[in-house]
Amino acid sequence: MAKVEHLLRAGDKVTIVDRFGKRRTGRAVMRGPAGWVLNMGGRHGTPAIASDENIVGVVPKKGAKRGPLGEASLPGSPTYRLRLHTGPLQAARRSVARQLKRAKAGKVVSTGTEHVYVDVKGNSCEDAQMRLAKALQQKGLRRLATQAWATTCQRRK
Repeated sequence: MAKVEHLLRAGDKVTIVDRFGKRRTGRAVMRGPAGWVLNMGGRHGTPAIASDENIVGVVPKKGAKRGPLGEASLPGSPTYRLRLHTGPLQAARRSVARQLKRAKAGKVVSTGTEHVYVDVKGNSCEDAQMRLAKALQQKGLRRLATQAWATTCQRRK
């Protein structure tokens, strides 16, 4: 999966754990060689560094156009087509497709005889499956999230 610091953007609110184990929150200002530079507040904007090792939480900037899968933050990532098995009932296929659209878990491309096809961006097939499962879990669709792990995966152009 992509590193957390690669998913950050300037203006995001980032919570880190400092060397004393205390949680501190600041705004991401710019990317530096050691990680993201944070403005921790104070009279002159106390700086701190956020790296993968110390990031605890991230709240995106207001109005950020990023879905739960972070597609906007993966500009060069390939797209993978995942095939979810739904069973022979047409109502089940419609229900799964509707839930996937609601969860914004990738782009629902088509529904086959017993399958639903979804395009998801990711660094690898496993990464795309994990992103789909996480997006579904965030929406409370755990049964469907477990199905995402049993999908077949094909890289798209």
